[in-house]
Amino acid sequence: MFPTRSRPTWHESSPGTGSRTSSSPFRTPGTAWPVPFLLAGWLMWLLPLLWPRYFFPLVWLAFIFLLEPFCYLWGGRSLWLEWRQGQRREVYLLLLAGLICGVLWEGWNFWAKAQWVYTLPFFQFGKVFAMPILGYLGFPPFAVACAVMWHFLGVLQARWLTTPTARRRWLTGQMVFWLAMFAALDRWTVWWRP
Repeated sequence: MFPTRSRPTWHESSPGTGSRTSSSPFRTPGTAWPVPFLLAGWLMWLLPLLWPRYFFPLVWLAFIFLLEPFCYLWGGRSLWLEWRQGQRREVYLLLLAGLICGVLWEGWNFWAKAQWVYTLPFFQFGKVFAMPILGYLGFPPFAVACAVMWHFLGVLQARWLTTPTARRRWLTGQMVFWLAMFAALDRWTVWWRP
């Protein structure tokens, strides 16, 4: 099942964490921002494909900008709307959680027999575990992107995946997509050293 908009976020359902970090009065984002967000998202997705050596960091931001407008326009949970309303606590918590998870992931990866090996153009210095120190900057926005994807799936289910046929088509498309992605990962990113 997909998430729904009516579920509380993890911090809203935890005792003692219901307060919000607010730094400005309520402001609505208007309707002009989705188009620039989408254009920025497409650029952030396209540039790393064309020139990965220079634009690879944009991968961590692309899906935030590509999916957040749909969350807002389709009536789903929108981190951008919450941010504009001064409710910034969740974004800050996601950024912190991403950094913590990144450090834990890299710690476990460092000691694993089958591990990820990182090479970052221009930034191959100051390694913490196996990751160059600047590589850790990708984990916080990745956590925000995961939250935006989660919200997008919730609004997608509520708005478009309302029939069993629509859900079957969606799941079939997902299976085909992920099989293609795993094949691409194996072909272009997996390197085996005995």
